Amino acid sequence: MNRGTGEFVIDHRLYRLFEKLREANPSVQVMVNALNIAMGPEGPSIRTCEDLEMFLEAIADFEQQGGLS
Repeated sequence: MNRGTGEFVIDHRLYRLFEKLREANPSVQVMVNALNIAMGPEGPSIRTCEDLEMFLEAIADFEQQGGLS
């Protein structure tokens, strides 16, 4: 269940998974499924294009705050 907008909390574990997936270049659906599994059944999930955009914004924020870009 998606707990609402803007609630994607990116940590190093989730970021590393995202990076590995990006390098592997799977389909968007495969990437979204893997991310949703990693975020767990009680966490937020990516169900719409808008959710994916918010997730990617959270990734960009994590990169800027952590100096990863």
